[in-house]
Amino acid sequence: MLPKGLKPKPELDQSFMVDEDVLDQIVSMADLTRKDTVLEIGAGTGLLTKKLARKAGRVIAIEIDRDLKPHLEKSIKGAKNVRLVYGNALSLIRGMRFNKIVSNIPYMISEPLIRILVRKDFELAVITFPKAFASRLLADEKDRRYSKLSMTFQSFFIVEEALDIQRETFHPQPKVNSIALKLMKKDDDSLTCLLLRREKMKVKNAIREAICEKENITKKEARKTLNTLKISNIKDKKVSELSVSELKRLVEKAAGFRKVNK
Repeated sequence: MLPKGLKPKPELDQSFMVDEDVLDQIVSMADLTRKDTVLEIGAGTGLLTKKLARKAGRVIAIEIDRDLKPHLEKSIKGAKNVRLVYGNALSLIRGMRFNKIVSNIPYMISEPLIRILVRKDFELAVITFPKAFASRLLADEKDRRYSKLSMTFQSFFIVEEALDIQRETFHPQPKVNSIALKLMKKDDDSLTCLLLRREKMKVKNAIREAICEKENITKKEARKTLNTLKISNIKDKKVSELSVSELKRLVEKAAGFRKVNK
């Protein structure tokens, strides 16, 4: 159970995993060694943090709720390989270095976290998601749940293992069941990935840079390619604003051009 006197904050989407057996299974999925630097997002009361510290060389534990500080520090007392960081993980992790992630995240950050992780360099992650959200990530193209998020996730990650987690594992119990996914980062330099990494850029700039990187050509040569693609209807959109079908057509046009001109 939770430490005495601790009151979870619904506004922070707090629901703490308290089942020691499930926590042990999650840690086991990460294949930790003393060479690993592990990121934990949403350290909570430190139950998972403590287990990670026993296996990994270094743990970076982020917690947004400073009221949890005494509980967290008590839980990891004596663990000299843990660095506690208080703040918003979505802002903090952009500048952090780690090779693995093991986290029971606040579910409200699931989607923005995925969009950040596609641009981070790491080996694997074990992250607990709401089961319905995970179904969206894993949906195939014929599934009505398939979306730009599905495309992004599947372009960058392979799911190697999954662990179903019941609501009773948490306190207070969430309204949904959960699943822990073990993700491996793909080594993919496809045009789709190169474009998705530039989701905040306008299409005309993103495709130019993506072609330069993919084909090892100059910007001048890439601009010539752009002029042949006939993308005037989308060139000033941001990549993030493209629909799945628009992104696919853009990649097909660029791929077709390269094939003809090789």
